[in-house]
Amino acid sequence: MLCLNNLVIIGVTDGSTDLVSKLRNLTGLKVWEVFSNAVKVLVGVQSENCTINGRDLVLLLHGIFLGETPPSLLDKTADDFGAFSKKYRHQGILMLIDKKRRIIRVLGDPLGTRIMFYSINPKAFVISTDMKLLKSAMQALDEQLERDVLALYEIINLGYIVSRRTIFKNVSRLLPGESIAIRVSKNAFEYDVSRYWNITPTNMPRGNKDVIVQLLKHVIDQLNSYCKETLGLEIAVPISGGIDSSLLLLLASKSQECRQIRAIHVDIENRMELLLSNLISIKAGVPIYTLAFLLSQLREEYTQMLDNVLKIIGYPREGDASLPYLVLAQHTRDKEIKFSIGGDDADSIFGGYDYYKFFATQLILEKRILEFLKLMKIFRKHNYSLEKLSSIVLKILLQLILRSYSIRYRYFRSRLYKLSRTRSEMLKELIVQYLAELSDILYNAPVHEYYREMLRRMLIYKASHLVHTRVKAEESQGIITFLPYASREIIELIMQIPPEYFFLPIGSRSLPRLLLKGLDTPPIIYLQPKSGFDITARILRDPEILSYMKKSVNNCWVAKYIKTDGLTPIQIHTLFNICLATE
Repeated sequence: MLCLNNLVIIGVTDGSTDLVSKLRNLTGLKVWEVFSNAVKVLVGVQSENCTINGRDLVLLLHGIFLGETPPSLLDKTADDFGAFSKKYRHQGILMLIDKKRRIIRVLGDPLGTRIMFYSINPKAFVISTDMKLLKSAMQALDEQLERDVLALYEIINLGYIVSRRTIFKNVSRLLPGESIAIRVSKNAFEYDVSRYWNITPTNMPRGNKDVIVQLLKHVIDQLNSYCKETLGLEIAVPISGGIDSSLLLLLASKSQECRQIRAIHVDIENRMELLLSNLISIKAGVPIYTLAFLLSQLREEYTQMLDNVLKIIGYPREGDASLPYLVLAQHTRDKEIKFSIGGDDADSIFGGYDYYKFFATQLILEKRILEFLKLMKIFRKHNYSLEKLSSIVLKILLQLILRSYSIRYRYFRSRLYKLSRTRSEMLKELIVQYLAELSDILYNAPVHEYYREMLRRMLIYKASHLVHTRVKAEESQGIITFLPYASREIIELIMQIPPEYFFLPIGSRSLPRLLLKGLDTPPIIYLQPKSGFDITARILRDPEILSYMKKSVNNCWVAKYIKTDGLTPIQIHTLFNICLATE
């Protein structure tokens, strides 16, 4: 079952009238009352095909539920919701409303590809799969969204939102693997958030090579299941020519049911990416659509595109907010394609980004110094990210020393006192304490499981921002996207593989590189450096755009809390994103 069904649920205890028509007019959704006495609960859905409105139970679905139908899921959830939730592995959000017991239960996406936003107080609540819909529902209730200053400091100091916060004080989000239950009790709403999956490996003892074989088999099985659900319609596989999308395209081409796939590449003046994309599409035997997008065009449309993608996501993102996803989605829509497959989350699970610092930290903590030196030698030889070795060593050093609370406290205190306009010394100290305590999850973990534990936390607190951005960009264009690497089964298998497999013998992402080599791709593909370029860095070289951002930030609410003089271009860009997301 494939469900593009963004939805909203409202609950009130004050006997408000005309809410159905208000919500319908503000959202354009199909709206009805689930129950109404002293307490009213309303549901608004995009598609009734992904809904069951029964006498006692209401089932609402949004996302991808391979091999299931609404009736089959209703049967499973009605029998034992608790047992079902512990094994929940679908790439989507499931809601069950029990009319008799007056309980709304929501299972969030295991890896955060779809996010549930919520705003709850004793007298009213709004929950939604989409921030725009949530804002409209709040408007129907005459509720105001308040900007969250603490979230502002969280983003400017940590680079992204780590907590459940959004950028609005009264709106939170479910983290990957979490669920929420809302209960009506004595004409008031109570709720609790719990974790149904802790992103840990399953206890299935097998050899490392067997796990890798099982991993590849599962990816292909999932691709077959998704392609079968699309009923033979054309499916886009966006590729950059990089490691992750190249491996995914090859695996999809070997899937029996995925005969209707088409590669799509957006060329933003990057000849190497274009070359690699053409090479891998030829190797996979898959036709490719290419869209040329000029950097000059990107500069002209940048701020408007950034505004569009941030409003689609619903809360600030760092850098360019992955706006190429929106360009890709628009191109896919223009080709009249309604389905896509993406390789997002592969960078995380295969040891990409700067996750080498977690493995290196574990080696040092375990006093495996010779292995650490060997790793550094490999990075010097296979430096795919093109970082200076000194930069790599510095990141590892920071990862080590910021394990200490006292050092983190001093580190964030120094940063905050340079940036904050807040005059109250007590308030500054409280913010510093908040940042030092919150960031513990980014640095501290058990020594002998350091890499796996840090990977688990990155999947919960960081990587979910990226996969959510991809999904929302495509949903905005009417496309249902499937991300096979962002599945519970894949993560449970990845967690069984020793971290050495991701960094040895040829540096970061060794495993997918060796898999590509085994699939007979040329060295230019599997030994390539990190493909693509930093759009943010390119854009910020334009003095006119940077000046516009500075002016906008100075006229924005953030200037009341952050000193805007002496900010780096990246910091200005981050504040500009916050301003756009909260207009």
